[in-house]
Amino acid sequence: MPEKKDLKNIQQLIVLSIIFVAGLVSWVQYPCAFIWDDSYFYLVISRNIVFNGSQTFSNLYITNGIHPLWLYLLTGYSYIVSIINSDLLSNPSYALPLSTLLVLFGSINLWKAAGLLRLSRLIFVGLPLSYVLFFQVLYSEAHVYYAALSWLVLLMVKNVTLRPQSPYLIGFVCAIVFLGRLDSVFLYCVFWGVTCIVIVAA
Repeated sequence: MPEKKDLKNIQQLIVLSIIFVAGLVSWVQYPCAFIWDDSYFYLVISRNIVFNGSQTFSNLYITNGIHPLWLYLLTGYSYIVSIINSDLLSNPSYALPLSTLLVLFGSINLWKAAGLLRLSRLIFVGLPLSYVLFFQVLYSEAHVYYAALSWLVLLMVKNVTLRPQSPYLIGFVCAIVFLGRLDSVFLYCVFWGVTCIVIVAA
């Protein structure tokens, strides 16, 4: 007979799994309903890089108004897909596996962090998971940003609850978060400010 704590974790995992599967089914059935203009922007640019070797949306001018990590990750993925079958790049569903892996990675990180903090996993994981699945952010930088931020959260929670994490690894993940969304620089001002206060207070 499982303990009460284990039973609660299993119940939360079942609910989160249902949310996750419902989101994936929605993506597969109606991918265009979740792709807004900004997301389409990345799909077109990555396709143009693969086919023409040029970082452009219009095929006339070079485009640089992007969050680089997502664009280059999507471009690398698109290049692999084009080797298999270049016609797939015209199908809006072709990058669903990449987005699925990023969302799964982020959710696992938050699940672990919630366990270490003894917080409700249903809320700690369920709220951001629902956002990245059911809002119109498919193929935007939101999924890579979710994965990167969740990794940073997990590292910092481990840093406090278990043992100090490698500052090099934390720095690397901070760089990943920044490249995932360039305006994260404002997040870092708060992050490093709080870290300095904690160090001084200790």
